[in-house]
Amino acid sequence: MPRHQFSYAPGSRSRLRSFLAWAFVFGAAGACSTPVVTDFDAALAGVFTPQAGVPKQMRFVPGGYYLRGAPPGDAAAKNRSDDEAGPGVHARPDESPGRRVGVSSFYLDETPVTYADFRPYVQAAGSKRNHHWDYPIYNKPAQPVTGLNWYEAACYCNWRSAALGLTPAYTDTGAQDPYGYPIWKRADDAEGFRLPTEAEFEYAAVARDARVDGVAPVYPWGDVFDRRLANYDEGRGVPRGRWWRLSRVQDQHRNDLGLYGMSGNVWEWNDDWYAAEAYAEADDENPRGPQEPGRYVKSMRGGSWGGFRPEDLRIRRRSYSAPGAYHFDVGFRCLLPAASVSRLQSAGGRGQLESATASENESTAQHPAATATATPLPALCRQRVESRAHSLQNSELNAIRDSKADSARRFGESFRRRLGEYLADYFAESLYFHLAVDRQKILTPRQLADIITDGSLRHNIHPLFLTGIMRAESGMGTVSFPRWFNNPMAYHWQNVQMPNGLPQYRPGPGRNRKYRTLAEGFDAYARGVRQRFYIEAARGDLYRFHYIYVGYDAQEWMTALTTVYREVLGVNFTKSYPERDCGRLIYLDWDEIR
Repeated sequence: MPRHQFSYAPGSRSRLRSFLAWAFVFGAAGACSTPVVTDFDAALAGVFTPQAGVPKQMRFVPGGYYLRGAPPGDAAAKNRSDDEAGPGVHARPDESPGRRVGVSSFYLDETPVTYADFRPYVQAAGSKRNHHWDYPIYNKPAQPVTGLNWYEAACYCNWRSAALGLTPAYTDTGAQDPYGYPIWKRADDAEGFRLPTEAEFEYAAVARDARVDGVAPVYPWGDVFDRRLANYDEGRGVPRGRWWRLSRVQDQHRNDLGLYGMSGNVWEWNDDWYAAEAYAEADDENPRGPQEPGRYVKSMRGGSWGGFRPEDLRIRRRSYSAPGAYHFDVGFRCLLPAASVSRLQSAGGRGQLESATASENESTAQHPAATATATPLPALCRQRVESRAHSLQNSELNAIRDSKADSARRFGESFRRRLGEYLADYFAESLYFHLAVDRQKILTPRQLADIITDGSLRHNIHPLFLTGIMRAESGMGTVSFPRWFNNPMAYHWQNVQMPNGLPQYRPGPGRNRKYRTLAEGFDAYARGVRQRFYIEAARGDLYRFHYIYVGYDAQEWMTALTTVYREVLGVNFTKSYPERDCGRLIYLDWDEIR
């Protein structure tokens, strides 16, 4: 696969910067004229280590103004194909209009929260609080923690606040989103740890001295993409480049503020509700997402190891996912307002501030305060936040279990619309929504819902079973190498066979399989899962079935599958419930085949 080479016409960026400089002078880009900084910024310009049990260094980000979103003159280019996407000089529609905004000073974790950082939180909780904890390939001390939803990231922030006696940022509103999850809010004057807003994340991605007249370069390191500085899916189905899946956090680019990995490796949860039109409606200072969201999805920034083009790693690139979703390539880092650090210092708090000129090799001093593991989780977070399954009447459940003809009616327009909305809210970065793969054309979420449903009904398989397998195996095509061969369920796939050659349509022994379209892959999978030994295993509970299917104990595999049933239809399906005949929720003709 040839790599894109990016270049600019001589003087093009300098002309743009000159234009913006004049725009700022005359107020065309915003009415503010003084930096959004405070009188204690000079004293705070250092490294903050807030907690003895979690020796996480935070870097100071001095407040100021910058051009948020697309610079003037960047075309939205709504109709360009993804293969024509250049080095990021063309904005996406949700990056406009570009506006000059102000951001107040804050501290930000120098890296995404790692498994080493997350361990004291798990110990305090007394349970595993992310879904990839038992996966050795993910759970490595220096890798970013993934497999956790937005709520778990918010809970981690609240827990760090409790350790310092700061008011937690997040509270429950008592309402629920469309998928059965609670709706939490962040206090406007929250003094504790929280997730960064989109504006704060974008502002911190590039050090101030890398900006010219407030305009940031395309990437944290400059205008030209450098594959050596950020982890992404460079090989498009072939292992290539420096990294395989996740990278250690400090292997990623470090900007002049001391922040690592602001592009690549993992998407990072943000504080804001996402809205495509947010830039046009937000405040000029410390802008936030909508307070009353039209869609209950949270913003994400930074790109990830699942991104397949340099454009996905641009500073301005926006994405989102439902707060209840968890992914193979989404993590987070925490922010602390500078004013909170000032109050901690004034009150003799437990935070430890170091000089900005301290040697990077010196260990950060630890205050002899209570360790993080001694800090209990706030009440809001003592239990893992999950979707609250809606009780279905027997008649409704029976309709799902009915024969093919009845099921076709049951899985009609209302179901397909619901599944399409779910795919759109949970998996915005699915490969199939952005790129044609072999003969599979680019799909909308609703089109993918139709392909899943039609393929399932052809073989009397529950559509949510197929959906759940795609989520468990490839994050619905957001990551993994099999997705490049229209095999998002990794059916007859083994990564260890990659050195034997690329997948083939009709592979021989020891080779992986690929398909021209998703429908072909679904048909092959559905035929395979109807083999008799799978059906026999489905007479028991899901744990028994999964052990035959997967071949080993895979708790997260079961969770990914059953969560789809709960989130889409409110069906209570677990590894041990129902105790028998779990096949009723897998095979639509269960009564005939059992």
